Amino acid sequence: YFVPSWLSQAYQEFAKADVDYVMHVGDVSEGMSNRAGHIYELDHIGFDQQKDEAISQLSQWDGPQYFIDGNHDRWFVKAGNAGALIVKDICEAIPDATFLGHDEGNITINGCVVKLWHGEDGSSYATSYRIQKLVEAFSPGEKPNVLLAGHVHKQGYWMERAVHCVSA
Repeated sequence: YFVPSWLSQAYQEFAKADVDYVMHVGDVSEGMSNRAGHIYELDHIGFDQQKDEAISQLSQWDGPQYFIDGNHDRWFVKAGNAGALIVKDICEAIPDATFLGHDEGNITINGCVVKLWHGEDGSSYATSYRIQKLVEAFSPGEKPNVLLAGHVHKQGYWMERAVHCVSA
């Protein structure tokens, strides 16, 4: 469920706060799943319409943006549309937008590693459990300083094994 005015308002607040860049942890588009009735929930039908709408909305930000794709975005790939990489295409159309990768990507800021991660796993009863298990799986050399996680539609912040964890 997307409300365009909320994104516009967020970008306005970011500008007031002198935010340097925006990071997006996936599900940039609505996708086109095979779930019964899903097509009736979409605001824009098909790859081109969803891509054009995302470009229009995300172009409001005048500064760097970093993206990974999520499971909704990858529905276009899974449906057999070879090469239909919607988030990569969106980033190529927006100045200062960078596609970091499928499902995850890293940014290093002044020596601090920020990992953007989406995942396709299910949600857990405890908000922190999913991310706790992910952080436990990192080897010491690949553990980020900050983990921004998407997918489950649950918000939270906590420290786990010296990693700042944000469920977006």
